[in-house]
Amino acid sequence: DRNRGFKNNLVVAATGTGKTWVSAFDFAQIKKEIENPKLLFVAHRKEILEQSRNVFREVIEDNTFGELWVGGESPKDWNHVFGSIQSINRNGLQSFTPNHFDVVIIDEFHHAGAKTYDQLLDYIKPKYLLGLTATPERMDGVNILKWFKNRISSEIRIWDAIENHLISPFHYYGIFDDTELTEISWRNGKYDASALTNLYTANHLWARRVISEVREKFGELSSLKALGFCVTIEHAQFMANQF
Repeated sequence: DRNRGFKNNLVVAATGTGKTWVSAFDFAQIKKEIENPKLLFVAHRKEILEQSRNVFREVIEDNTFGELWVGGESPKDWNHVFGSIQSINRNGLQSFTPNHFDVVIIDEFHHAGAKTYDQLLDYIKPKYLLGLTATPERMDGVNILKWFKNRISSEIRIWDAIENHLISPFHYYGIFDDTELTEISWRNGKYDASALTNLYTANHLWARRVISEVREKFGELSSLKALGFCVTIEHAQFMANQF
């Protein structure tokens, strides 16, 4: 797409298919076009930034590549920066000029509807912008494709990833319950987390229903290794105790 004049590109790829590797190989390609391009890689967690930097180091074949800008750590050379959106906004966008970075890569680009990301995207003027996400569709209807002239450059959804043996196939079970959510406030495309927590942690019957359904599908729970997604830490602690 860059050969056709598109400087901003969005890669949509299912979780586990290697979005970060795609971005690292893309940067390696750009290095052939631009001498020592300056890079800003943006994510929202330190762990993601460290993992991403390791991927880039492997692809670039340089164990010293990249500086972290997160959790009190600040760049010294400002050539290849892996920074959190929190640090960028806390320190102020004026920490660097709009065109300082040749390449800006933003992980989990579906967050771009948030004010902090909008401010960054309005400020920066890189030669190339690359967005990475598994879920470009936002619940609140915000259009993140506006940054890419309403187009997706490369796309592999979960069903394609399974078909191409990139991720493991799985079974999905939908379980109906009669939990009433109409009284829970809906803001910015999601339910109020504290209200949901109060609802679910007060409902032991619902928790027992979940455990019963898991046992029915998988048998003896003591031999099961599982990951549970919960509303908040309090909800997670409640469900762990129930299990």
